[in-house]
Amino acid sequence: MTSPDGSRERVYRLLLGEEEGDVPAADCLGGAVAVGFSLLTYAGGSVEDLGRCAARRHVATLYATHGGAFVPYILGAPAFVNRDFATLYGAGVPPDAALRAKSGGPASPSPTGGPDEPPWPECLRGEIAEGFNLVRYEGRSLERLEPCARERNITAFYATRGGAFVAYIPGAPALVNRDFAGLYPDGIPSGSYLLAKSDGPPPARTAGR
Repeated sequence: MTSPDGSRERVYRLLLGEEEGDVPAADCLGGAVAVGFSLLTYAGGSVEDLGRCAARRHVATLYATHGGAFVPYILGAPAFVNRDFATLYGAGVPPDAALRAKSGGPASPSPTGGPDEPPWPECLRGEIAEGFNLVRYEGRSLERLEPCARERNITAFYATRGGAFVAYIPGAPALVNRDFAGLYPDGIPSGSYLLAKSDGPPPARTAGR
């Protein structure tokens, strides 16, 4: 809309077919959305609410990980295309679920989150299966990431920057992991989500650990 004198202009967006109370809040998906791939967290709720929330953040496709494989949810696709994702979350998507997102833009910054959660007792939180897994890192320091990877039999980590993946290969020379280290000059914030690749289940823990 433009003011009568033409000096001011404001853009409004109408949501058709949805009551105002049905529109998810802007912070339903935590994390910055870049053009390309991003790692996000969902506040929890139904798959339908997740779809509406993702549309507000200009996300085209979401991926969960299950059993080491990606399970896609393509916004606007027929139900049979998203059947595996809907089955995975038949009882609803749990709070703080980690998801990989693909967006064609525009990008959007991370919404303001709530207070930090208390530290988790393990360095990595989440399922580790052969293949790819979305995990939450609680170790903070970059130096802790490598022994943490050995504990969980992880061969590579991936963060996202500018819509692209940046790899960290445990045991590789510093030159190989330079870009990843450059992302976290002050350490990895506790609670950060990473994509982890594993070649098999973690080794069995011995008694007393």
